[in-house]
Amino acid sequence: FEQLSSRTGGLTFPADITNDLALQKEFKSALASALDLETLADPDGSVQSGQTKEHAICVTESTQQMVFSVHWLARNSQAITIEVRPPTGATITAGTVDPNITYVSGEAYAGFVIRGARLAGNSGVGAWTLRVRGNVSTNYSYQTYAKDSLKIASHFTVPGILSQGILSFKVLDGVNYLNNLQVTANVTAPAASI
Repeated sequence: FEQLSSRTGGLTFPADITNDLALQKEFKSALASALDLETLADPDGSVQSGQTKEHAICVTESTQQMVFSVHWLARNSQAITIEVRPPTGATITAGTVDPNITYVSGEAYAGFVIRGARLAGNSGVGAWTLRVRGNVSTNYSYQTYAKDSLKIASHFTVPGILSQGILSFKVLDGVNYLNNLQVTANVTAPAASI
């Protein structure tokens, strides 16, 4: 499969079939890469029955779409209930009716895709909160992805101190967010900080 992938310009991803959560995370990572989504968060956790955990994610004004995804080990579609709270304070649940929100779920996963008016302009800028409530005790992983019109790439070398530094910005979809761009960089080397 790796040879087939490399010959056709594709990508391969590790697949640990002995670990359900790891396999699900790798699948989501591959899907995010294919859809040009940037991973904002990808940790593991555990939740007890009746316990609620919250995870904060920062959203910028150039974000066009957000994906919140939670996978768990218990083979029970009701094992975990999730909610998302945008900076406005509203609560988005599985029952929220909104053309800009899609809820998906299955035996061991649930998630939201949020786009449009919920993110347009400055309405979605700030800290979003993913709330995970355990209806049974189980391990879980959550991933948050963003589709952004602004892509940032960096390459810095610090052999002596700093021979070159490149920070590039690519604007997608013809939207210009660079009119008022401010960049603050802190480069830390073993012997110096710039």
